[in-house]
Amino acid sequence: MKKILFGLVALILAFTTMRHVSADDNAPYTVSPVIPKTQLDSQNKNYLDLLLNPKQVESVTFDVKNNSDSELSLNVAAGSASTSPLGEVTYNDHHVIGNVGPQMENLIHLDQQTIKVAPKGDAKVTGTITMPNEPVDGIIAGGVSFSLTATQKQDAVETTVAVLARNTRNLPATSAELHAVSYETVNKQTGFAIAVANTSGSFINGATFTTKVIDVSTNKTVLVETRRNAQLAPNSVMTYWVKNDAKHLTGNKYRIQVQASWSGTNQTWQKQIVLSKKSAPTDEAHPKKVPFIEALLYAVSLLAIVGIVLTVMWFKNMRFLVK
Repeated sequence: MKKILFGLVALILAFTTMRHVSADDNAPYTVSPVIPKTQLDSQNKNYLDLLLNPKQVESVTFDVKNNSDSELSLNVAAGSASTSPLGEVTYNDHHVIGNVGPQMENLIHLDQQTIKVAPKGDAKVTGTITMPNEPVDGIIAGGVSFSLTATQKQDAVETTVAVLARNTRNLPATSAELHAVSYETVNKQTGFAIAVANTSGSFINGATFTTKVIDVSTNKTVLVETRRNAQLAPNSVMTYWVKNDAKHLTGNKYRIQVQASWSGTNQTWQKQIVLSKKSAPTDEAHPKKVPFIEALLYAVSLLAIVGIVLTVMWFKNMRFLVK
């Protein structure tokens, strides 16, 4: 099993629905996709959802409008869909760990990586999508992102147009699994990293995951965390964090139980984890108590040392007075 790589994301550009999104409503530019004939729903003008055959090559075009009075320089890049630790889908990720199957970032070829747009002017970004040779069961999801170049000091966050491609209208039934668990330390906080994998080529929407950490020796639940309204991208992994809020985890074997529900599906997954002595958490807020006898002996020894020091000093002073 692959090692879990867990990270707390500081900035998440999320799509809770399939639409073109700008994280800054005051961005100095807007982007709109040109809708091709292969669009599954021609009434949808905000993102691309293409019905394509294996090996098919489809041209794509994006219209960019500069709403400002200054020339704009934009970077353009293709990305793949992934699922954030918060259970939100992003469409502009790259080299995603845990994703399986064809990745959109490898299927889109853009003719321009940077563009300049005149004040109040328009520009076009063109490219192609090349479908895999073999049929794909479900959706390949990703997007095309537009962002101001580093030379332009703007606070506008990048705009991403979602791009979906499929071979058939009908999508596979959703399925998921508890992929892996581990005990981690992040920013000096200990806790459990839980990796849930969407093993289908469909989006999982409105999911609830209730995670319990159970001490195997006592069968008692020591930690509980519930994550609601999560969305998982097709064939992606969501790795989330269950912080260790317990004062002290006394055992070394724990059972991770995840109760998952979405769209009429209810499942329970379990995995066991053994905490090594090196990784086992300590109770820093409650220092280990010293036995009474040990404390008494320590106090007596300390008093004896003090007595010896005072006696030596008294004899030295006496010799000095005699002289």
